[in-house]
Amino acid sequence: MIYICNSFSLSMLPAWRREDVVSTGLVIQSMTDGKGFLAAMERLGDVVVSAVGHADTAALFSTLLGRKVEMNRISVSLGGDDVVLVGQLSGPRPPEGATTLPAGAEIQWLAVRLATEPGEEFWSAFPDNGADLVGGAS
Repeated sequence: MIYICNSFSLSMLPAWRREDVVSTGLVIQSMTDGKGFLAAMERLGDVVVSAVGHADTAALFSTLLGRKVEMNRISVSLGGDDVVLVGQLSGPRPPEGATTLPAGAEIQWLAVRLATEPGEEFWSAFPDNGADLVGGAS
């Protein structure tokens, strides 16, 4: 499953991972094209779910991703194949109700998943090391 979020929280880690923080590994990959990444993951059969808890943020993400992103205040607990696509705001905060970013602001898209081994690359969990996915190894 692919979760669209506006932040990453330690509560998303499975309980056993929170208890043994030393062995908890996250693999984080910057995505230049969040929209393309989601489309590529859907082609692989992944389901995309919004976990965006604020209506204004969901509307902004809808504009940026070219798809309806619902406000959906849910708790996310990552499983082995799950990915969180985080839209991280950089720069000035948009005004209340905005569906576009103000001058000087940008959203950086980051894909986050649980690591299965130390030093693991983000794309290693995907067919052909992500060669057919947006931003994957070529």
